[in-house]
Amino acid sequence: MELNKVNAYKELELSVKFFLDTFSKEDISYGLVPDTYLTTKSNISSIAGTGYLFSALVIGSEINLISKNKAKEIAIKALKTIKNLKRVKGWYYHFYDINNGQNTLHSEVSNIDSCLLFLGILTCGEYFKGEVEKLAKEIFFLADFNYFLDKSTNIMNMAIDYKGNMYAKWDYLAEQLMIYILGVNTLNKDYRIPKETFYSFKKKLMSYEELNFYASWNGSLFTYQYTQTYVDFRNTIDNEGINWFNNSKLATIASYRYSKSLKDKYRSINELSWGLTASASKKGYSGNYSSIPLGDKVNTVDGTMAPTGAISSIVFLEKESLDAINHYYSLPYLVGKYGLYDAYNDDLNFVADYYISIDKGNAMVMLSNYFNETIWKYFNQIDFIKEAKEIIGIRKEN
Repeated sequence: MELNKVNAYKELELSVKFFLDTFSKEDISYGLVPDTYLTTKSNISSIAGTGYLFSALVIGSEINLISKNKAKEIAIKALKTIKNLKRVKGWYYHFYDINNGQNTLHSEVSNIDSCLLFLGILTCGEYFKGEVEKLAKEIFFLADFNYFLDKSTNIMNMAIDYKGNMYAKWDYLAEQLMIYILGVNTLNKDYRIPKETFYSFKKKLMSYEELNFYASWNGSLFTYQYTQTYVDFRNTIDNEGINWFNNSKLATIASYRYSKSLKDKYRSINELSWGLTASASKKGYSGNYSSIPLGDKVNTVDGTMAPTGAISSIVFLEKESLDAINHYYSLPYLVGKYGLYDAYNDDLNFVADYYISIDKGNAMVMLSNYFNETIWKYFNQIDFIKEAKEIIGIRKEN
């Protein structure tokens, strides 16, 4: 292996180990993954973070960190737990109590977090086949996508609050493309959403230096990554002629350049520490760290940088991502048992010396795609996913 890739592969291995080690082994909550891990013994599990466990089982099997038979056993038992969790119209709550498997007080029913679970379990089902595939599809096909659809606009609502009220809308470009890919061709025709939902949200062509791309609402780098950790948009266009892979690549380049422009203002942001994205901060979790341009009026920067931003960009910007990973590994205070911690800010003398499962998972899957395309391969060969792309109009670019 090339020397400059050693730390990237190490981060992949340690990320897989994070999920294999930290998921609940208790029968009542088997397979649930903690939302955060290390600083406190949190009882909160993220359903999206749990989705990445299933990708870790696939990746771990492929790179010989776990036997395929053992990984399959874990997948089956975890899927049986997930199948029995409380949900609404087939959709999962954002958070569950890892001690008892019950949804947590005031947690919303979230379609984006549920979809991150679905992406993981469907990929796992395609890889292991048999009972794993059967259970994964049984869970996924219960999700009523039509339930979240505003039929007057073909725009999807985001979530249901703890009082049962639908709120917020996917009315501007963000991380939601996965919802349409999953929803247009689900088994129950009454649960499907029309292909028009893929084209119904607002998107605005914006510029940074000479780069022109469709910017997401809050400009946070994860919004350009989440869907594409699983959905392979390379060399394709949609019915509006948009190549979504290239759009994310341009947004990533812009984010890199923006970080580079801040190097004289913040000690932790520069050409080796870049990729503003949602992460931990000194004040708690923030989903708003972002680059320009963006659909919102202002972006959020305070000097905090999360390694997952650059790591998860490796399929879009290889050299700069590898340089960032190697830089992060040169900072002893940023490296722990499972690789790179979630975030740091040298100006504030702050290190989030713990792991957030969705950040670790996003980076893990992108690293796997970079080294061997494992997750892209298995997710995109699922029959109804291939058909969903055709329905939407995603096709090879000439």
